[in-house]
Amino acid sequence: MKESNEIIKDLTSGEKLSQEYSGYQTIWDASEQFEYPEQNTDAAWNSFKNKISTPKARVFSIRKFAVAASLTLLLAFGAILFYNNLNSVPNTILYVGEGNNVRTIELADGSIITLNINSNLETDEDFGTKHRNVSISGEVYFNVKSNELPFVVKTNKLLTKVTGTQFNIDFFDKSKTKVALNEGSVELIIDKHQPVSIKPGELAIVNQNSSELQITSFSPNNLNAWMSNKLVFENTPLIEVIERLELVLNVTFKYPSHLNNTLLSTTIPSLNADVAAKILSETLEAEFSYTAK
Repeated sequence: MKESNEIIKDLTSGEKLSQEYSGYQTIWDASEQFEYPEQNTDAAWNSFKNKISTPKARVFSIRKFAVAASLTLLLAFGAILFYNNLNSVPNTILYVGEGNNVRTIELADGSIITLNINSNLETDEDFGTKHRNVSISGEVYFNVKSNELPFVVKTNKLLTKVTGTQFNIDFFDKSKTKVALNEGSVELIIDKHQPVSIKPGELAIVNQNSSELQITSFSPNNLNAWMSNKLVFENTPLIEVIERLELVLNVTFKYPSHLNNTLLSTTIPSLNADVAAKILSETLEAEFSYTAK
């Protein structure tokens, strides 16, 4: 085997190759003058691994999501309830007279009412706590328990306002309201005008069309007789007797019209159209019949 020097000598024997070898030799000799810092290969490898390592994925918490969703639903539900409470309408409560007998009822505030037949009283579930407002049709007797909340009865244009008293309201005839005061005091507010007070024993008749007010006296025994399931008339023109019977009994009578101005004093012992027709026929010696409305 040839010595390394001899191999180099053979490779550089040509002029061109000799020049190239001299250039490489010069570069090699110059490189020996540089100083290279000592390298920590382990540290370099760890740094490289950290740079190319896969980023950690975000961990999605189902529990946190469930809590957030629950809170959202709770807030939404609460908002709905709050809105509904602001716009809710209290449930209506209706008391209705039954059959041919009057009906006595105790209201939520302790007041006692008596409903005539074909009559009703309407209020709502807030009665006795937020207000004491009612409306009626037909005829109702009120025994109102004293309370800081005013007791107000609405009949079309008329408001009857009390705090604690006994009175009767007849609203069978929609064109007029009759308010009869037995005891205590009552304020009548007609079509938003100034209140008018009446005294015990007085009967106020309010025209619902003209708002005209008429005040007269009345006989409690006659006017309140219906509470005992009877009707009492004393020196009353027959036409007024018929009007009262038709309104209360919800019928229409047929009879000789020439008897209209006849004064009649009688008692109808039950709130029954058959009984009324029979008594009128016997008393006035004329034929009285009726048809249901």
